[in-house]
Amino acid sequence: MTKPHIHFYGKNFGDIFEIHNILSKCPEFDTTHDFYNTGEKTGSDGDFVITSHNTPKQYHGKVIHCQHGFGVASRVTYADPVKFKADYCTQYYALMLYGDQQAKDYTKVGFPENKIAVVGCPASIPLLEVTPKLKIKFFNSAGFNTDSKTVCYIPSWDMGTPRGLFALWHKDGKERIRVEKFCKFITHTLGCNLIIRMHERHRYSQDWGAKYNDIFKNYNVFFTYLDQQPSFNKALKYSDIFVGDYSNTNTYVYIMNKPIVHIGSKPLKRWANKNGGWPMEDRAGYITDDFNQLLKQIADSLEHPEKFSERRIEVVRKNIKYTGTDCIRPVISEFKELILV
Repeated sequence: MTKPHIHFYGKNFGDIFEIHNILSKCPEFDTTHDFYNTGEKTGSDGDFVITSHNTPKQYHGKVIHCQHGFGVASRVTYADPVKFKADYCTQYYALMLYGDQQAKDYTKVGFPENKIAVVGCPASIPLLEVTPKLKIKFFNSAGFNTDSKTVCYIPSWDMGTPRGLFALWHKDGKERIRVEKFCKFITHTLGCNLIIRMHERHRYSQDWGAKYNDIFKNYNVFFTYLDQQPSFNKALKYSDIFVGDYSNTNTYVYIMNKPIVHIGSKPLKRWANKNGGWPMEDRAGYITDDFNQLLKQIADSLEHPEKFSERRIEVVRKNIKYTGTDCIRPVISEFKELILV
């Protein structure tokens, strides 16, 4: 009997990358991949195609779509079941989702229940691995003090809403002052290493790395865009305290049960009437609209990392069914059920 051929089409990070790692070792399937941000091509088609970001039209109807993050920006695209079916049910053979509530959000508007696989967050597998030698190697390459705590700023992208480096505080022309104050406070006052990890460069109205390069260089800030460092593991895995806003990346912080301070208490207009997804009220940590308060909350999170810990664990359990290596079994079993029937 011929094995089902599964072709992976996407960027080589996150859930799609880890699902590929799992299924490529599964003897029941033949797998190929086209990780288009690296130029790797080892196949062009398959009986089924797994995508994460883009869905080429030639694959419609046989696509198993996996997530590339699940947070307050995640939502069901359409509230109108007719439009939803015309889009999702045409494109996708099946969906791979994080949790049971998320699955209910999709079945509510018409996606077939038997074509939904709840596999948790496979991207968390490498995040939860213990690799102390690799941490030291990364810190040395970044010029960091290996004995210092590390703060990581993980902002969202523009998402149709004008922004500066910060989601707020950029309209009065004083953002540069705040950026320097932010970097100086973390590296000098708190004595921490600082990582600023943004999404892909093209998702922003300006090149913030270039705009504030002199500041970042002066305070030894490790600045990177996602397309420069496709694997988010280094920035996230080896940091102790985080500053975020609305990015789905925040969810990885909750999974690691590390403290995070959120900028922005109100949803952006784009999500004011969003359907489904990770509820705004499930952001687990400090939430602020004030820049000076942000600095105080970062300092407190550094001193009391256990604060909000129980809440982080609670919201992960609520929204994500499996994390870490617990994702391996459901990925294999759900794919067998979807494909080998």
